[in-house]
Amino acid sequence: MSSAGTGSSWTGSRKKAESSIASTGTVASTASATRHIEEVLRDRLRRVTAQPIVLPAARDRRLAEACRLVEEDLHQPCTLARLAGRVHTSERTLSRLYRDEFGMTFPQWRTRARIFTAMVMLAEGATVTGTAHACGWATTSAFVQTFAQTVGITPGNYRAGMGKSQEE
Repeated sequence: MSSAGTGSSWTGSRKKAESSIASTGTVASTASATRHIEEVLRDRLRRVTAQPIVLPAARDRRLAEACRLVEEDLHQPCTLARLAGRVHTSERTLSRLYRDEFGMTFPQWRTRARIFTAMVMLAEGATVTGTAHACGWATTSAFVQTFAQTVGITPGNYRAGMGKSQEE
């Protein structure tokens, strides 16, 4: 019921705007400007190159061990302090190693590792929900949001696109 009221209000506002534009004679210039903006956007989107999601290899043995431990158990949250204890170094040292070798913090690296693993799982045909849980997200919606923000498309679209490219 409220949507009908909103629709008629919108229609009335739209008609007033169209009438105003028509009386000023700017319809052609508005359409032209819209076409120009669309052309610019299409051109810019063609130039965008996809940046691959990569997990760099650690040179430091402590960092390599920390990465291995996290990757083996992505569905379990792990603090940097606990991880540092497991690889026999300080939290501060491990934090510095992540920044120095990877150019990112431990949480950023862990998110990238989770996304990377999710991409592999989805490409192999895993469900979005199963992938979300296997990679440690508390909810599927949190996974979908993070994946889309990082990769640029939803996990479902990524999975569907991977299936098409494998068939061709």
